[in-house]
Amino acid sequence: MKKIHFIVLLTTLSLWCFSCEESIIYTSHLKTFQEDTLEECQTSQCPDIIIEIEKIDTPTILKEPVQQWTENILYDFLNLQNDKDTLSIEEAVIVYSNNSQTSYPETSLLSEEHELVAETTISYSSNLILSMAFYGYQFSGGAHGYETSTYGNFNPKTGQKYTINEILKDTFFAFAKAQLEQQFSNQNFTSSSENYTNIGFTEGGITLSYNDGTTLLPEEIKEITISWAEIEPYFKL
Repeated sequence: MKKIHFIVLLTTLSLWCFSCEESIIYTSHLKTFQEDTLEECQTSQCPDIIIEIEKIDTPTILKEPVQQWTENILYDFLNLQNDKDTLSIEEAVIVYSNNSQTSYPETSLLSEEHELVAETTISYSSNLILSMAFYGYQFSGGAHGYETSTYGNFNPKTGQKYTINEILKDTFFAFAKAQLEQQFSNQNFTSSSENYTNIGFTEGGITLSYNDGTTLLPEEIKEITISWAEIEPYFKL
């Protein structure tokens, strides 16, 4: 009888240990670039620049893919796509500053008002997914500035960037369409996954944008957040 009890206990412990997964520990640090730290800006006027990059320390498997994603997004935002492989981020900021001075010389009011803000942050992290958020704003004259945001979703065990189809079931987009129609009742939407962009995750749930290709201005893009409880039936991970 004791032997049977021992076997049952051992089996129970084995199943318990199998079901327990060690939590992934995320650590990061912030790297900041500002115009007042650039040597060239000590002697000449530069645009207001604030770039804050959250760099992943652990898990180490995410360090390189998140850095590559960050650089791709940032260099595209700075309009320096062709220089990504030859310029560090700090060098890219200097080039951007020089380019702005070429376009808007010191005597121009536009040069004085030129502004650049860019930041990446961890918007959500778990054992299943790391979601990175990018926000950017540029003002270089005119009636208003240019504002953009996007997300990158990563597998913390492999370091690979997820595709949306790996995260969400196909039926999710019909559900998202219904959510959009509730919030924007005077507009029409489709359930085509191609129209749903900037999909990322936060503590509050999933955030996404809808753009059917006819939207011209960023402020016209419809954005919603759907809670974790509501998206759970559509979550694959």
